[in-house]
Amino acid sequence: MEKRLVLILLYAWPFFELLQGYLYADESKSITNLAAISVQVGALLCVAVHGVKHRSFTPIAILSGYVIVVEVIRIIFYGHGAKEMLFDLSPLVRGLFLFFSIDIFLEKFKLESSVKKYIFYSWLMVCLLIAFSAVSGVGLKTYEKFDSGYKFYFAANNEITLVVALLAVYLIINSGILRAAFVLVVSAVTFLVIGTKGGFLYIVVGICAFYFSRAMLERNVGKTAFLFSSSAALVVLILANVDFFLQASIGFLSTYSSGASKLLEKIEYVGAYSALVGERDGLVLSALAAFWNGSITQQIFGLSFFEYAKSFYIWNEPRFAEVDGVDVLCGWGWLGFFLYVLFFLLLYKREMAAGSRKPGDTAISIDVKPAARNMALITAFLVAGNTGGHAVLFSYPMVAFALVLARNGRAV
Repeated sequence: MEKRLVLILLYAWPFFELLQGYLYADESKSITNLAAISVQVGALLCVAVHGVKHRSFTPIAILSGYVIVVEVIRIIFYGHGAKEMLFDLSPLVRGLFLFFSIDIFLEKFKLESSVKKYIFYSWLMVCLLIAFSAVSGVGLKTYEKFDSGYKFYFAANNEITLVVALLAVYLIINSGILRAAFVLVVSAVTFLVIGTKGGFLYIVVGICAFYFSRAMLERNVGKTAFLFSSSAALVVLILANVDFFLQASIGFLSTYSSGASKLLEKIEYVGAYSALVGERDGLVLSALAAFWNGSITQQIFGLSFFEYAKSFYIWNEPRFAEVDGVDVLCGWGWLGFFLYVLFFLLLYKREMAAGSRKPGDTAISIDVKPAARNMALITAFLVAGNTGGHAVLFSYPMVAFALVLARNGRAV
């Protein structure tokens, strides 16, 4: 019974997002914050009742200890009260807690069939609702200031783009040619309707990372070298012809994307490159300047997200850099950044251990596809968070990430 309650909460997640967007637009995340806490508590209680190996809780114990120490320091030195503490605890920590809670829950109960159904259902529902918004005009604009883009009542366009891309990469890798093509086309149209740019990049990165990871895990030196050299050559080609690719991207987006009005206006006052990256070049420089101007204590433990949000302003409102690595560094300091990097390194290590072939293994004795798929999803998620932001800092992307990365009883 308790397992079903946790699954119901996970299946209901898109509706939490919609209700939150309908009631508060972008002004509050209280509903999904409450849902995140409910999923975490429910998942961990469910696992604890049925028993679980102690080591599964090690990451949560480390995070808990770190958070307690840092918050005590902030209370003593910064005079933080309840409001500041709640603001600080909502990003990073809640996201990582949420991931580990769902991951442990899924590993314990081996709910692979439920997860696969959820992924397709969630992806299709989001795409259809955004399409409905474009046709009917119902819902929120992606960019209210520019009166452009459609996102139904999903509050945050960066997060919903990341979720669609992440689920799409999973579906494409696990589908036949026709279904994969269907998912790719529908996802691309969805990105154009929302008016965001990053989704295309995340899917390309995910698919390329899958083939590279698979060749590497299969120890196919020739294929690995070919894919690596081809990727390097493509990067060199783009850098050598950056103006051409910038103009081609702008031409495509300004013709087909519903966010074209925002893009074209931004190009006029910040230039083509900065407009394509959402002005994150300037935001990152401002954020790092605020970080380096802080005290040694602030650099070690962070400015705190409450103070960091007020450290620089864009359009007369507090902003983050919307680059996860930078936001984690500034908000939680070098120690928090270390935990952020360690989180991804441990995930890569887990998948490499699950998919690596040992001497004497044959192609039949081990299937590297699940590990290669998961490594590709980790890469796409990491790239998304450091180009579009809000991957580890908010709940919905972490829910999707935990579900597509589910181990379901694999060896590691």
